[in-house]
Amino acid sequence: TPLDVVKIRLQAQNNPFPKVTVISPLELIRTKMQSKNFSYKELHGFVSRKVSEDGWISLWKGWTPTILRDVPFS
Repeated sequence: TPLDVVKIRLQAQNNPFPKVTVISPLELIRTKMQSKNFSYKELHGFVSRKVSEDGWISLWKGWTPTILRDVPFS
């Protein structure tokens, strides 16, 4: 999938900050899509609703714990 291509390219970098910053929203979307079995149309509605209710920053919830988890191993 396109999300996997982005993830593989970013994993090739040594610095965890850019990849976690880009991957966090993609992981949120992928997880929602898998857990609720969303179609792409429903997924678009979910992301639109989330952004309109909580703002763009809501797509990066969980960024800090992810950085704290990944930094020691990079």
